[in-house]
Amino acid sequence: MTTDNHLNSFAELDCETTENHSKTAEELLNVENLDFDNTRYLAEILFKLKRYDESIKQLKRALSLSHDDELLTLIGITYFKMGEYETAISIDSRNLNFYLEYISLLMIDGEVEKAKKMYNRMLLYFPLFDKRFDEIEATYQNVII
Repeated sequence: MTTDNHLNSFAELDCETTENHSKTAEELLNVENLDFDNTRYLAEILFKLKRYDESIKQLKRALSLSHDDELLTLIGITYFKMGEYETAISIDSRNLNFYLEYISLLMIDGEVEKAKKMYNRMLLYFPLFDKRFDEIEATYQNVII
């Protein structure tokens, strides 16, 4: 499943209102010793409410209850939503989409050298990636910074 698919499924809880999400979150936060499923559900609600720091805390708690690689991806997605791109990549270094999105953001910001370093780091995990850095760079040459 791609990062986008994870992000969509993670963010699109059933059509409850924000008020209902807030009430549910507060109720669950007051329960001691939540099981794995409820802890993950709480993390999803907190993510939906854009309470990202709290969501990460609950995802890490869920991870301590049951190791699930998908939780690492969800933690990475949450850091990515917070703009903490390098942290997201360090949490889930095998997520190609994180690298590509961050490289794109760096190129748009004109941080070509930093983008190139991130590209080289990406190649450590994805040595068969089929696009050279100069091809990526060419894509952004006409972007207004």
